[in-house]
Amino acid sequence: MKSYVTSDLRNVVLLGHGDVGKTSLASAMLFASGAVNRFGKVDDGTSTTDFDEEEIERKISLQTSTAYVEWNGKKINIIDTPGYAAFVADAKVAVAVADTALILVDSVSGIQVITERAYDYAETFSTPTAFVINKLDRENADFDRVVGELQERWGRGCVPIQLPIGKESSFEGLVDLVSMKAYRHADDGSGKVTSSDIPDDLAETAAEARANLMEMVAEADDDLMEAFFEAGELNDEQFSAGLSAAMRQRTIFPVLCSSATHVMGAQALMDTIITLGPAPGERGPLEGYEPGNEEAPLERAVDDGAPISAFVFKTIADPFAGKLSYIQVRSGVLKGDSPVVNVSRNNASERLGQLQVMQGKQGTQVSELHAGDIGVVAKLKETLTSDTLSVASDAIEYPRVTFRAPAISYAVEPKSKGDEEKISNALTRLTEEDPVLRVARDPKSAELLVSGTGQVHVEVALARMKRKFGVEAILHPPKVPYLETIKKRVADVEGKHK
Repeated sequence: MKSYVTSDLRNVVLLGHGDVGKTSLASAMLFASGAVNRFGKVDDGTSTTDFDEEEIERKISLQTSTAYVEWNGKKINIIDTPGYAAFVADAKVAVAVADTALILVDSVSGIQVITERAYDYAETFSTPTAFVINKLDRENADFDRVVGELQERWGRGCVPIQLPIGKESSFEGLVDLVSMKAYRHADDGSGKVTSSDIPDDLAETAAEARANLMEMVAEADDDLMEAFFEAGELNDEQFSAGLSAAMRQRTIFPVLCSSATHVMGAQALMDTIITLGPAPGERGPLEGYEPGNEEAPLERAVDDGAPISAFVFKTIADPFAGKLSYIQVRSGVLKGDSPVVNVSRNNASERLGQLQVMQGKQGTQVSELHAGDIGVVAKLKETLTSDTLSVASDAIEYPRVTFRAPAISYAVEPKSKGDEEKISNALTRLTEEDPVLRVARDPKSAELLVSGTGQVHVEVALARMKRKFGVEAILHPPKVPYLETIKKRVADVEGKHK
């Protein structure tokens, strides 16, 4: 695996409500780019980014995972995130390391609860955002209706840069409003695409949509607005550059078309990511602070020549490989022998060892990671999610990502006698990979309590504990201690003794 310089990297996070097709879209991108030789399906348990046994069994994403594609000389790092309410908190920290957020919206259901939360996550980190209207091949799919919902909720900046060709079961491709070309996809799921002129029945609609898009681009920049008024339009260079700039400034939120399970729209999406999405170094310097002192702000350029720093956005407790730390290199060039300390843990020294890039659960060794790239390091002793690794001589600490407090608690007791210590150790390991999960001993009842976002969240944690660490436990509601207390003072007291 070759190393990519910062300007050739694109970090993309897939967000959205559960069952909108995020994992399928990741599979479509991998297949269409040739990164894998067959299209992985969620229903078959063959998708690259849903590799956990619980995910395969439940057919939903339960944790953040990463993959990558090489497309037109660039490397696109794909971060696939869960979309169900019990697990969506895992997506928040993924947005912190992405430079483009793709929010998938169901073409039938439209905006849903987690759609809004995903947008809030992107807004929190000022991440350039695009919407992908997926499942356009489904019955009752309606591209125009969903675009209307997006504009009603987030403004007219949600503007299509693609139009679908066909509707519902006849959906066969898309019109690109930037290149003004039509792209039809093979109906056999092979991912093959043929380009042609825009169909006659869509020519007028496409011209109107392009004119509206061009006007929105011109509005985002005074110089472009002046050029637009003088010439009546923008030339291709002005149009493309202005659209990219407006997306980065979050004044335009491009809307794209897709049917991920039929590998439709994946190639055009990857082209859009490369041409419109920013490279890690193009969003300006990153904000941090002196280690342990949030009142002393610092900035660090995302550049190979800057001192080394990295941010940990995911931890997986693997019973065989040990702890796996997913990192984004934020500055400098990280190598396996780079001397770094964990500035979030009192400058604890860490030995990096082998660096890997992950294609789902499959790791490929690399010699170095450039600023902005994403990879994995195994067996770091002190490091946990949201920690910062840095060179000690020029240290910087990045802000931690905060999560909502757990909503429900259950008492845990061992299924077999003598497993109390095993359960405690296993749950501690699981809290390292799930920052929302909490484990504590109730001082009054002496019960071991596990807290999470909901019942399913806690049940999945115990299922993982059984599979990874070979120990089983029983869940039940925690005991409620009833206490007596003095309510008021009285003047006269009468006592009787028999």
